[in-house]
Order: sequence, then C-alpha cells, then structure tokens
Amino acid sequence: MAPATAWASNGGAEAATTWLALGAVLSAAMIAGDLSTRLKLPAVLGEVVAGVVLGNLGLIGIEGIPDLTEVPGLAFLAELGVLMLLFQVGLESTLSEMRRASSRAALVAAIGVVVPFLLGLGVLGVVTPETTLAHRLFVSAAMVATSVGITVGVLQDLNAEHRPEAQVLLAAAVLDDILGLVLLSAIVAFATSGAVPTFATMATTVGSALAFLVGSLLLGLLVLPRLFGLAANLRVSLVLPMVALGFCLLLSGLSAALGLAAIIGSFAAGLLLDEAHVRPFGAKTVQPIEDFVKPITAFFAPVFFVYTGLSVDLSTLSFRAVVVCGVLTLVALVGKLVAGWGAGPAVDRLTVGFGMMPRGEVGLIFANVGATTIVGGAPVLDSGSYGAVVGMVLLTTMIAPPLLAVRVRKLTPRLF
Repeated sequence: MAPATAWASNGGAEAATTWLALGAVLSAAMIAGDLSTRLKLPAVLGEVVAGVVLGNLGLIGIEGIPDLTEVPGLAFLAELGVLMLLFQVGLESTLSEMRRASSRAALVAAIGVVVPFLLGLGVLGVVTPETTLAHRLFVSAAMVATSVGITVGVLQDLNAEHRPEAQVLLAAAVLDDILGLVLLSAIVAFATSGAVPTFATMATTVGSALAFLVGSLLLGLLVLPRLFGLAANLRVSLVLPMVALGFCLLLSGLSAALGLAAIIGSFAAGLLLDEAHVRPFGAKTVQPIEDFVKPITAFFAPVFFVYTGLSVDLSTLSFRAVVVCGVLTLVALVGKLVAGWGAGPAVDRLTVGFGMMPRGEVGLIFANVGATTIVGGAPVLDSGSYGAVVGMVLLTTMIAPPLLAVRVRKLTPRLF
C-alpha cells in the first residue's frame, strides 16, 4: 500500500488518502494484534507497537509514506474509538457489581488512585522540575488507571476468575476507573482554565464531575426503560444499537459541554445501558445492548490504539525521556502494589496488587487526553513526554500479567 498511499498524498484526492490510511491502520492492527496474542500478550500491546512502527518508518530508511497523524478524519475516528471503548467498559462494569463492592474493594481503589498520583507528582517534581503543573498532573493521572480487561483475561486463562481476589479486583477496578475519570475531568478543567487550582475550584470541579455522573445515572434509570421499550416496537433495522449509540454520544457531548471529559459521558452511558436487555420487534429472544456494541468497538478501538502509537515520535525521545519512562514505570508498579494491601488479610494481597498494575487501554486514554489538551497553543504533553507515558503504560501492561499468573499458580494448590 505504500506506493498508493504516497500517490494519494501527493496528487490524489483527500478522501483517497483517508481511506488508504484507515485501511493501513486496520490491517496493521489486525496483524500486530494476532502476533501479540500468540505471544500470550494483550492484543492492545501489538496494536500500539504497530502504530509506533508505522509512525517511525522514516528512521529505518523507508520514505514516501505521509504522516498518518495528519490524515484528515483519522484523528476523529480515533477519538470516536475512545468513546466506544469507554462505552463498552461501562457496559462491562455493571451497577449491580458496584453495589456489591465491599469496603475492601473501595479501599483498594482509593489507595490505587491516591498513592500512584501523589508518587507521580513527587517524582516528577524531582526529575522534571522545569515542567508545568498541568504537565505533571496529566502524567500523574495516567498512572492511576487500571485495565480490568487485561487482568480478567489472565484470570480467565487460569480458571481463577471466581477466586476471592478476583472479586475484589473487579469491584476495585470499576471504582478505580470512576475515580480516575473524575480526577481526569478535574485536571482538564484546571489545565484549560490556566489558573493554579485552589481548594474551592478543586471541590467545584470534582463535585461537578460527580454530580454529572450520579445525576445522569439517576435520570437514566428513570428514562431509559421507557425509551428502549418504545424503541423496541419500531420496525426499523438495528434501531436498538442506534438508540444506544445516540444516547452514548449525547451524554458524551453533554459532558464535554459542561467542561468535563467526554469519556465521562460515554462511560456513564455504558453503566446505564448495561442491564438494558430488550427484545427487538419481531425477535424471539431478548438481546443485551453489549452484543450490538462489541462489533462497533472492535472496529473503532484499534484505530485509537494504532493512532496512539503513531503519535509517538521516536526521534524526539532523548535519553532523559527514557529515564523518565523507567522511573514512572517503577513508581506505577509500586503504587498499585501498595493498593493491594488495602484488600486486607482475608485475600492474597500480592495477587490484588499485581492485578491492579496493568494500565492498558485506560492508561492510553488518559495519555491521549493529555496530548490533545491544548494550553497556550501547545499540547500539555509534548511528543517526548507522551512517548514516556505510553512507554510506562506498555511496560506495566507487559510486566503485570506474568507476575499475576505466577502468583495465582503458586496459590492454587493451597486454596484448591
């Protein structure tokens, strides 16, 4: 596809460039994801690495391919992939599971947000004292994320998803995501306002994010059953997924209009729609909304992951950026390991700590928000810092699954 892509960028239509780039991105995601899975690693790792390779072909002498990050429409599709991804995360994070979340899970989640965030701020203040407060806040926020999908995948492979540690991990990861998203919204508001956050502004911003999340959930619980009951009677093909996606985008837009992160809205929509099982007109069985959403997410989410890798310019990564990446990775691992001790003596704390370590797709979303938030005409995270954060996300995602697997295998004979 390289000659065709080069032709389109030089003299072809703008639309041709977009379609060629999208085809290249999806093809790379499919191949790299398969290779990563064969290596017993999450597919998301391969997709991000594929983006890094595509974005840095010039460093190995391959010329003639345009900068895919500048292709019209590709950034929009990547952003849509973020919304769909958080929508699906919300669908998989049920309200009933949240209600069953014990105090242990809540404590694990709270420690898993506060400790990595404060450690990140402290370390960055030492190793990068010249950076702005907004910069340090965004990098630290990326360290609080937890990718429950990767952890659950490892536990399922080991037939350990029903262990007591797994139940604590699942509930803690759900609460961790909510706290992290609220924190991210507060940081976006601080960065765009250009003012040093005070306690009053912090309380207002965090309160607004929580009020939106809780308010949308309460309103949705009252409105959605009637809305989907009416939609189920419409004799239109695929009306239910269209209503679900429309609801997701409306909440995302409302969240953005209120000065919060748009992903807060998509996550809230997923939480609301999780238990919306409906029977379309003429169908004989009830179908969950998630069955409609998964294929859409499967198309758009890889675009986001590859685009994330495309945004990493290896030529700008200095030795210092590599050192910062290593320091962030160490702090990120320690922070979640400390969180595991909040689970108490009734479960294996190391298993919980290891399970909270991978940042995965959630960490990449946080990093992407920092790279696309413009303050003073420039992104909060420059290319070097963005690469360091993405490296931290990839390393924690690669290190955590083997540690978790070894620990679970060690405990299995004792418990079973």
